[in-house]
Amino acid sequence: MPQDDATTTYGIPAAPVATAATTVGSTGFTANWNAVAGATGYQLDVYTKTAGINASDLFISEYIEGSSNNKAIEIFNGTGSDVDLSVYSIKKQSNGVGDFGGNLVLTGTLANNSVYVIAHSSANQTILNKANQTIGSSPLDFNGNDAVALYKNNIQIDVVGIVDQTANWGKDITLVRKSNILNPTISYSINDWDSYATDTFDYLGSHTFDGGTTNNYLNGFENKDVGNVIYYNLTGLNSSTKYFYVVRASNDAGTSENSNEIWVTIGAAASTYTGTGNWSDGSNWSNGMAGENTNVTIEGFVTVDDIYTCNNFTIAPTGRVTIPETVNQQKGLWIKGDFLIRSDATGAGSFIGIYDQDLNWNYEVQGTTTVERYISGASYAWHLISSPVSNQAIAGDWIPTSTGYDFYAWNEPTQTWLNQKVSANNITHFIPCKGYLVAYEETGATKTFTGTLNDGAQTLGLTVSGAASYYGSNLAGNPYPSSIDWKGNNNAIDKSKLVGYNASEGVKHYIWNDASGNYGVYSDANAGDAGTNGANRYIAPMQGFFVSAASNGSFLINDSARVHSSQAWLKSGNNYEFRLCVNAPQGYGSDELLLEFGHNVSVGSAEKWFSFVPTAPSIYSPIEDKKFSIRYLSIQDETLTIPVSFIAGVDGTYTLTANFASSTYSAIKLEDKITGKVHDLLLTPEYSFSANKSDISERFLLHFTVTYGIENLEENADIQIYSYGNSIYLNNNTDSETLVSVYNITGRQIYQDRVGAGSQHTFTINAPTGLYIVKALTGKSITSRKVFIW
Repeated sequence: MPQDDATTTYGIPAAPVATAATTVGSTGFTANWNAVAGATGYQLDVYTKTAGINASDLFISEYIEGSSNNKAIEIFNGTGSDVDLSVYSIKKQSNGVGDFGGNLVLTGTLANNSVYVIAHSSANQTILNKANQTIGSSPLDFNGNDAVALYKNNIQIDVVGIVDQTANWGKDITLVRKSNILNPTISYSINDWDSYATDTFDYLGSHTFDGGTTNNYLNGFENKDVGNVIYYNLTGLNSSTKYFYVVRASNDAGTSENSNEIWVTIGAAASTYTGTGNWSDGSNWSNGMAGENTNVTIEGFVTVDDIYTCNNFTIAPTGRVTIPETVNQQKGLWIKGDFLIRSDATGAGSFIGIYDQDLNWNYEVQGTTTVERYISGASYAWHLISSPVSNQAIAGDWIPTSTGYDFYAWNEPTQTWLNQKVSANNITHFIPCKGYLVAYEETGATKTFTGTLNDGAQTLGLTVSGAASYYGSNLAGNPYPSSIDWKGNNNAIDKSKLVGYNASEGVKHYIWNDASGNYGVYSDANAGDAGTNGANRYIAPMQGFFVSAASNGSFLINDSARVHSSQAWLKSGNNYEFRLCVNAPQGYGSDELLLEFGHNVSVGSAEKWFSFVPTAPSIYSPIEDKKFSIRYLSIQDETLTIPVSFIAGVDGTYTLTANFASSTYSAIKLEDKITGKVHDLLLTPEYSFSANKSDISERFLLHFTVTYGIENLEENADIQIYSYGNSIYLNNNTDSETLVSVYNITGRQIYQDRVGAGSQHTFTINAPTGLYIVKALTGKSITSRKVFIW
């Protein structure tokens, strides 16, 4: 597992993440953004826009070949939108001969109407102060007869200089693209450039462009210093006007690049939906049911029950939105503005909207779709994540330049983590249905996915070619902006290539829980919804998870797997669930063991995945040479002993806590083989003990006596049937005599008796240990119960 020993040194801050405007009224709004580590202040731009002709792509806007190593290339973005630079590169033709080479891949995101400067690393300080990227070799070692070209996806789109000419054409000169040149071209013409004397640097760092969209800044709001805050209230604005804002972070080291751009229409009504119901339920709206010019915020659970239109559409972290598929009636949502799904420490908004071929559209977004992903935990906490949008670049705030980060993809054949920082690994974009491992130095950060939401069937290729402990382990990811149900119908998730498919042990998924310092696991054969260490039936949006492949093939998730879920909704399981949690001293993590009684057969379900954090504790139940985090026990296992192994990550005092339904057990004893103590968990479900890293792992035994059948005691007000040992108890509270019959599992009657009206009766069954059926027949009804006899 990757480690990072870097120390914190704050340079120029990272670009902030601007978030949706709030308190939008007829003459003002509040601009918002997220805090940036190391920032001591923020600068805000607020403006309107005048549309013009946008450039078709990025182009070279300036060329400097000066004295010594004063060399620079400037790239301009006049496309009207921010551009991911990871698919762009610079190459040169050396001495006017041969192919272009010296490929330099650009990094980061270039905002609209902004420039990106690549400079020689030994240029003078005036140039370096404006450089976004430096290099001391090719292609920034041109000397006057080297044409320089801009490439996109390794295809040339622009050039400065005469190709295939060995004579100098660009020595000791500064060339600035004329302002009326609107697009890149692979045909160089000196008439497209203004020429300046050697070492002219006055134009570097900005570019005048006659086309494109013009920003009209509000008076006093171009680079306005708003102090060290994360919001700013604007008033006195024009109604029915569309405003834009970006923000930059600053400190003594300098100022960041622009944030993402946010727009808001002044004068648009705003209404918030709370509660649960249909869109048409007017009482759930704070300002009346939303119309086509309304900025909508969903804080409750809403179903779109007709076709509706709104302006901006925001799903709060508590919000759930469903646009159901229909055949006879169209139901859909047209979003004229931007679509934002929020995320914070409390959770993430959830959206289920599915493109329907017959209806042509289920929802449509005219503006930009953004999904937030809040990064919880301490600095450099590890998270498994996935993308809910297609073609999301791993750029911008996903790979900050001013604070530390780690970003990895898992490679099953080699059993290794591939570092995104190594260019040869070619980790440039999120792949839908694939998971990634990330950690960030900054705490409480909110990352953003932007683009088209994934829907329809999503597929991950599976490999089984690795070796060692994690043979066949593939890192998948929830590809949707909603949870998926791991126990859904068979068509929802195709698990046919996964270990445990159609087997009593079930198919498992594993997540990483950084708070516990351990992997959690859940099996679709579990009786309840909760697994260990936070893993459960519902895989959260943007959650990465491991699956174990039995063979090469595909892992497919369909739209029908999508659900809205919340931890608060999780069932604890049936009455036969027993959970043992160990907590380490001084916050060094925790771990869980889950036992489920009442299954058809006894089997180890989910094997233990050991933590890559050496100080984390481990608890599991061994069966022969395997170690299990989840075990199933059959209904025949009424009195039994379960071995429990424990490994300490640090020396100290640990606490075991048992969680169970007390009515299910007549005895639960925990035997500590090191101290010789036997602790009654029925009386006190907590047990504290001292442990050292050098202790033997085979430390505990759990002794159970399970009373199957007791849970049926209160189910019938007239006739109550339950069992204990080889005795069956029947309370007849009816006014009729009752005929009682007992059958074995083959259907053969083994006992019969009569119980008078309003009486109680106990009868002993001399039969082998096992499951039996008791039927009580009156003149008015028949009551059946399953009981366990031993």
